[in-house]
Amino acid sequence: MRIDDEIADPHTNANMERYEEIFSKLRRETPVRWVEPAGYRPFWVISKYKDVKEIEMVPEIFSSTARTILLTIEEEAAIVQYTGGRTKPLRFIVDMDGTDHRYHRGVAQAWFMPKALQAIRSRIDALAETFVARMEAGGGRCDFVKDIASLYPLRVIMTLLGVPEEDEPLMLRYTREMLGSSDPDVQNGATSGEKIMESVQGFITYFREFAEKRKNATDDNVASVLVNAGLGQLELDSYFIILATAGHDTTSGTISGGLLELLRNPDQMQLLRDQPDLIDSAIDEMLRCVTPVKNFMRTATRDYELRGQTIRAGEEVMLCYASANRDEEIFDQPNRFMIGRRPNPHLAFGFGPHVCLGNNLAKMEIRSLFKALLDRFDDIALAGKPDWLIASQVSCLTALPVSYVSKVAQTV
Repeated sequence: MRIDDEIADPHTNANMERYEEIFSKLRRETPVRWVEPAGYRPFWVISKYKDVKEIEMVPEIFSSTARTILLTIEEEAAIVQYTGGRTKPLRFIVDMDGTDHRYHRGVAQAWFMPKALQAIRSRIDALAETFVARMEAGGGRCDFVKDIASLYPLRVIMTLLGVPEEDEPLMLRYTREMLGSSDPDVQNGATSGEKIMESVQGFITYFREFAEKRKNATDDNVASVLVNAGLGQLELDSYFIILATAGHDTTSGTISGGLLELLRNPDQMQLLRDQPDLIDSAIDEMLRCVTPVKNFMRTATRDYELRGQTIRAGEEVMLCYASANRDEEIFDQPNRFMIGRRPNPHLAFGFGPHVCLGNNLAKMEIRSLFKALLDRFDDIALAGKPDWLIASQVSCLTALPVSYVSKVAQTV
C-alpha cells in the first residue's frame, strides 16, 4: 500500500506500531507532506509537534469551519445528500472559529472548570468505586473495555447531562456508529457514510425529545443550561451530540489504553503502586501514549509558509496529534511509557482556542478510577488479545480481556 493511502487508512490508527513507523519517517524526512490518498480529497500532513502547535495558534489562518474530520469522498457525498447541500450534518463547537466559537464554547464552559468540578468530585469518586466493585464481583476476569472503561465515563457525562441510566446503551451504540463508521463490525452491511447518518439522526431524534421535556426547567445539569441558552436548533443538536460522544469516548480510550500501557510495562505499574503521588504525571503519560484523538483537519484561509512548503489558500491540513506526541525533538525516548515523565507537554487535548473543553473532567475521572482500581486489586494481567476500533479520527481499544485478584480475597 502506498504511504499516502496508509496515512488515510483507518486501519493505521488501530495499529500504533505501524503508525509510528510511518510517522517517524515523516517527521524525519517530510514533516509537511502533501498526500493524495485514494478515495479522499488531498491534504497536507503535519506530523511534528511544533508545527501542530503553530497552526493551532493561528485559527484565523487555519480555519475549522470547512473540514474538521477526515472523511472519504463517499462519506462526504452521503452527508451532502442527507443535509440537502451542507458539507457537515451538524455544527459542533469544534467546527467554529473566532467570536462564534468563543460564544458557543462559553455556554457550558463553567460546568467543566476546576471549581465546578470540585463540587462533583465525590460523585465521580463514588461512581469509580461502584464500577470497580462491579469488576470485583465479576469473578476475577472481565473485558475491561466493555465492562468498565466504556461504561464509567459514559455514566459520568450522562449524569451531568441528566440522561437516564437506562438510555446509556443507546448513547453508547450511536457513539460507536458515528465515530467508528469505518469499522466493518460497526457497519454491519451499511456503508460508512450511511452509518454516520443513521447515528446522527438517532442522536437528533433522541435529544430533541429529551430537550423538549427540559424547556424552562431548573434542573441542576448541563442539559438545562443548553436548552435554555437560546441556541439555534442545529447548534443545540450539535452541542448535545458532542457532549454525548466526545464527553466519554476519548476518556474511555485513555482509561483502557492507559491500563494496557501499565500491563505492558510492569515496572511502571509497580512504580505507581509504590508512589501513588505519581498519578497525575501517570495520567499525562497515558494521554500522551494513547492520544485517542489522532487528528483534526484545518483549512488555510490564505497562503502560509511552513518548513519551506507553501500551503495555498483553500488547501487542507491534517494535524497529527498522535505523531506530535511521539516527536523526538520534544520527548526523550518518546516510544517508552514512563509515568514520571516531566515535563510532559502532550497535545492529547489539542492546543490553543480549541483545547478540549472537558480536559479537567477527563483527568478527574481517570484519577478516580485508577485510584480505586489499584487500591482494590493486585496481579492485574492481560487475559487475551486487545483489539482496536478501526476509525479515521478517534481510535481506541474495543476489547481488553484482563484477569485480577482482589486484595481482600488475598487476605482472607
